[in-house]
Amino acid sequence: MPHDEGMLFVFPADRVRCLWMRDTPLSLSAAFLDAAGRIVEFMELPALSNEIRCAGQPARYVLEVHRGWFADAGVGVGDTVSGLALDGD
Repeated sequence: MPHDEGMLFVFPADRVRCLWMRDTPLSLSAAFLDAAGRIVEFMELPALSNEIRCAGQPARYVLEVHRGWFADAGVGVGDTVSGLALDGD
C-alpha cells in the first residue's frame, strides 16, 4: 500500500469494531469514526499479529493507514473526516 493511501471500512451501523492483522505484512494505524465521520479512537496494529483487538467506542467506519500517519499529519480524536458517504447524503 502506498504511504499516502489507506483502506476505509464502511459498516451499516455504529458498533464496537474489532481488528486483527493476520497475514498483513505491514504495521498500520486505525482510526475509528462515528456516523458523523468524527474520530472517536485510534489503535496501533502490529504486522502479522493474530491478536484480535477491539475499540472501546462504537464506530461506523474504520480508516487504516501506515503506522504513524495520523500522528505525522496532526490528526487527533475529535477531528472529522470529510468525503464519507454519511447517512442522508
